[in-house]
Amino acid sequence: MARLYLTGHTQWDIANSPDVGVTQSVISEDLKAIRAEWVKEARTAYGRRVAQEMAKLDRVEAEAWRAWERSQADAVTIDVEDVPAVAGDNAPPLPGTPISRKVKKAGRDGSAEFLRIVGYCVEKRVELVGLLGMADKVKELSEKLAELTAKRAGKK
Repeated sequence: MARLYLTGHTQWDIANSPDVGVTQSVISEDLKAIRAEWVKEARTAYGRRVAQEMAKLDRVEAEAWRAWERSQADAVTIDVEDVPAVAGDNAPPLPGTPISRKVKKAGRDGSAEFLRIVGYCVEKRVELVGLLGMADKVKELSEKLAELTAKRAGKK
């Protein structure tokens, strides 16, 4: 029956089809139930997809925060130099020759690019769950409620 419906047949055509043999009102009720099931499946699939995308955003944001923390750590540079055991600049070092090490540390402010990624993730998450539109709706409903409350207070 759903196949017939999806290929453009009317409820009347489906009801009068030789392999169906029921009234149009039965077809109408059956199609109503089928459409409700399709909506339920679509919502479930949509919910799963939203959850998958949210998980991806969570992972990217978490990594961006870790990268932000790392980007603030001191930059360390180590210069290693072999010191010849005998006089002369061109003398080859002997085994066990002491090594000169110079360690330089420089503080860093952190890479703002990682914070931009965090902001992007937050923005996309808000879009995904529709929070921005909800804020406008909540404000509108609050204003209407205030109007109704004021009208009722004036009538008493």
